[in-house]
Amino acid sequence: MPVQAEAPDDTPVQTPGADWAGDAIRAAARVPGPDFEAALARLGDLVDPSNYFNMALLAYLERIRLTVERSAAEGAETAREAANESAAQHSALSDRVSAVEGRLDHLNALVKALQEDVRAVGDMGAATSEQVEILAAATKYTTTRAVTAWRSGHSDAPDNQAPNQEAEYAQ
Repeated sequence: MPVQAEAPDDTPVQTPGADWAGDAIRAAARVPGPDFEAALARLGDLVDPSNYFNMALLAYLERIRLTVERSAAEGAETAREAANESAAQHSALSDRVSAVEGRLDHLNALVKALQEDVRAVGDMGAATSEQVEILAAATKYTTTRAVTAWRSGHSDAPDNQAPNQEAEYAQ
């Protein structure tokens, strides 16, 4: 009697926990972290090691887990680098502001000293209009010279391209 081949059975094979496995995969994909680890552990217990598809699925899930961990580590590193760069920029800006404030304090002290000299000459009664004009020109010249010196050392100073006015006041 000839052996007849049986028609393949089209009914899906039900493995224990198959529905839970799909739910666990979907839940793990939504919430990486401890839930993902628990889902992998439970899937590992349910998977038949002789089933290639199940093993490939576990390998894929493990690759996703490693990618999530690597992305989190890279994100943390990027955040640290941004914080360090921001702190360095703030420090450099603070140093520049302090330097400018120091120079402005120096200029203000110079102007005050010159103003006191003008007052002293006026108080002594020896201030003729010509002397006052000379002192005023000297004050303006010295202040302009100090500002020009400061600008020459700072490319970001306002009006850095202004013509040198020292010759005008030196006359």
